[in-house]
Amino acid sequence: MHGTPAPDAAAALRAAEAAHDAAARPGVAPPAWYPAVNGGLMAAGLTLIGLRWAVPDSWLSVALLLVGALLVAAQVVLARRFEHRPGIIQAYPRHTGRRQVTLTYAGVLVVAAGAGGFFGLVGLFIGGGIGGGLANWWLLTRERAGDARP
Repeated sequence: MHGTPAPDAAAALRAAEAAHDAAARPGVAPPAWYPAVNGGLMAAGLTLIGLRWAVPDSWLSVALLLVGALLVAAQVVLARRFEHRPGIIQAYPRHTGRRQVTLTYAGVLVVAAGAGGFFGLVGLFIGGGIGGGLANWWLLTRERAGDARP
């Protein structure tokens, strides 16, 4: 560490103030269509991936897997675009309680595990996809309504 220059205190202070200001700004509500599209992409993508194990190995199973993966990737890209808040890492939505989020996704895991127990990987992916998609839709709708409040 002998060759590293001392950090510029003024630049560090400006960066910290910029991050603080960005985190303090109220979020912009995502578009009205976003919660439904986010939930739908997740549900459809994971359902198609799950159906891959319900059909015999063929071009159809590969197509289901690829299309499902593309839909999940599209959901991740949209989530990054509309849910990113500059300056902070947001673990929980601003207007939805941690307990509510935790219980909602715990319920999704129980449903997915139950479906997986009965139907194997097909049930795990379909149960998790539909449950997770509905949970995302519901939570994002609540978050959007909270962001719209003055």
